[in-house]
Amino acid sequence: MHRGDEMTRRSAAVAAVLAFGLGGFTACGSGDGGTSPNGNGNGASDVVEVQAMGDLTFSPPDVTIEPGTTVRWVNESGIFHTVTPDGHTEWASADLSDGTTFEHTFNTEGTFPYYCEPHVGQGMTGTITVESGGTGTY
Repeated sequence: MHRGDEMTRRSAAVAAVLAFGLGGFTACGSGDGGTSPNGNGNGASDVVEVQAMGDLTFSPPDVTIEPGTTVRWVNESGIFHTVTPDGHTEWASADLSDGTTFEHTFNTEGTFPYYCEPHVGQGMTGTITVESGGTGTY
């Protein structure tokens, strides 16, 4: 084995560990209305994660972000969910099989309610509020 090949493999392994470690860090809080500052002084984040839970809820259900922020919905519940717009066309409905994600970057201010189509009857709903100067509440 050449030394260059070994260094390339090590670099790739380190990059994978860093990417996984950073990917596992989420900007969302406990859903209790707290904020999560990212060093820009206003509490907004570049990516906010919303979990599609096995108890048929989104966590956190309501998120306030600044324009340009991406919301990533994650399903690790073992149950099929959707992220379906409720009365708007900001994004098309997305299926979330177990282990999948869906991301959308919000560039327009407004309020964007959504629901899980199979579980809306059980109250699986959420709202993304996009506003300039928002506090980044989750």
